Amino acid sequence: MIEHILIVFTVGLCFTFVRNDFSYYKTDYYSEKYGHFSEFERVEMLEAAKEMFYWGYDNYMQHAFPLDELDPIHCTGRGPDHDNPVLGGLLSAHLIITDPAQPFGNMTPPNYDDDLLHLAHDLGSRLLPAFENTATRLPHPRVNLLLGVPVDTHNSTCTAGAGSLLVEMGMLSHLLGDPVYEGAARRAIKALWSYRDASTGLLGNVIDITTGQWTNKLSGVGAGLDSFYEYLLKSYILFGDDGDLKMFNAAYRKIKRFMRKG
Repeated sequence: MIEHILIVFTVGLCFTFVRNDFSYYKTDYYSEKYGHFSEFERVEMLEAAKEMFYWGYDNYMQHAFPLDELDPIHCTGRGPDHDNPVLGGLLSAHLIITDPAQPFGNMTPPNYDDDLLHLAHDLGSRLLPAFENTATRLPHPRVNLLLGVPVDTHNSTCTAGAGSLLVEMGMLSHLLGDPVYEGAARRAIKALWSYRDASTGLLGNVIDITTGQWTNKLSGVGAGLDSFYEYLLKSYILFGDDGDLKMFNAAYRKIKRFMRKG
């Protein structure tokens, strides 16, 4: 439920932060048509986004849970769950259980002693080797939770994979009072940001973690990139770091400028 609220809140804030920042291309036809929202349009789009989210979520729960995603062709679940959703799930459940307000009723199990937080701590520590020993500060795309980074792992990772860890790792650091986890995730984001294109300011889709070279230069807001932008805004909402908001707004401006026409 917390994630649902955050997603809806994020959609609303997205329009609030950037809706008026189009002064340098206001005379463009596409800017006039798509560069701003009236208050009516903003509310209408917000409701449409909520409807789309619940349509997707409800169908996932009906046809795919607890697998990783819904196969839209066969209407079945596919793929195992991975460490990022697991870490977020452990932390979210812990926060719900320990919330003094208990907004969903009494959710605290008998004799609860931060058990889920301890599991999240253990998982987060097992993920840390992915961030070690890379010249670019970008994390390895694979890590064995028992053995560390596999010897034969490949060196390419997508932007979303490397840059969508700050919400979970940051929250773990805040709950533990240990900056290590948030620091690892922030270094990865800053590294990705440093490799954006010098002329357009856009990021590619897939990058080599050993060289910093883009192996897939196709930019966009779809698979491979989407959650990188999402996490910048969510992280600002959660932690209040102005740098996250500045990166989000800068990326948003570049996307609107260079990608909005097709």
